Amino acid sequence: MGAVLQEGQQINVPNLEKEEIKKVDETYGYYKVLPKEGFYRLKLKLGLTQEELEALNPELKETGLKVGMILKTPQGNTNLAGVVNASYDGTSSDLKMKIKDYGTKHIAVMLPFRLNRVEFDTTADTKKKY
Repeated sequence: MGAVLQEGQQINVPNLEKEEIKKVDETYGYYKVLPKEGFYRLKLKLGLTQEELEALNPELKETGLKVGMILKTPQGNTNLAGVVNASYDGTSSDLKMKIKDYGTKHIAVMLPFRLNRVEFDTTADTKKKY
């Protein structure tokens, strides 16, 4: 086939099916895989082993973990450190009322020692050296 279509030339255009929309099952919880998360990190966060995750998500066996992938997890999973279900009821609170320690505080400020000897690394200095 040339770079330009000729008059009367037939082309085959495949019929692409629409992407299948998965229904949300309310009996399960869901977790979105973050960058640099592997099965070990998910085990710490979710408390589920790789085998348990693969049993709930069969596509994991074929494709492996990918960033942004939505994983099905058991509904009663309370180890989700990254998921927060907070609701705002419209009321505000004054934090001044919650202060209990009115004692004197001691604060120290750390300044660089011998600042005139510190070598600043910049891209311009690097270009000069090499």
